[in-house]
Amino acid sequence: MPDKTQCDLIGRCGLYCGACDIYRAWIDKDEEKLKGMAKYFRCAPEQIRCSGCQSTSKDKWSGDCKIVQCLDRNHYQYCYECALTEQCDIFQKLNKRYKDMPGRNLTRLKKIGEECFLKEQKFRWSCPECRAPVEYGAEKCRKCGADLNR
Repeated sequence: MPDKTQCDLIGRCGLYCGACDIYRAWIDKDEEKLKGMAKYFRCAPEQIRCSGCQSTSKDKWSGDCKIVQCLDRNHYQYCYECALTEQCDIFQKLNKRYKDMPGRNLTRLKKIGEECFLKEQKFRWSCPECRAPVEYGAEKCRKCGADLNR
C-alpha cells in the first residue's frame, strides 16, 4: 500500500497530480513559473501551491474543483465509481482537454490499484535521461534539457 502522501498525487478525476504544472511549480520552487502562473490566474505567486488533489493540507489548489465536490457529495473516491461518468459534462470536458488521458487513467487505476498506478505514473512523468519529474505538456526536461517528445 502506498503512503498517504503519494496517494495525494492520484487525481480523483484520473489525472496524475505529480505532473500538474501547479504542483510542479510549487514543489520545485520554480519562482519564474510561479510568477507566470500567478499572472495567468490573477493572484499572488504565493497562492500558487498544491500538495495534490487528495491532500488534506490547506495547500490545495483544487478546493473549488467541481469534480472533487461532486465526488465528495456522492461519497466516491474516484470518478470511475460513478455510473454517470460517461454522461458527465464536467468530466468529459476535462477528458477532452487532456486527450482522453483521465478516462484511460481511471480505467488503469481501477484495474491495477493505487500502488501500481503511482509507480507507472511516476515513471511516465519522469525524464527518460535524468529521471527528474516533468509536467504535462513539457517538451524538454527542465533539469537536463532532454527532448521529451520522442
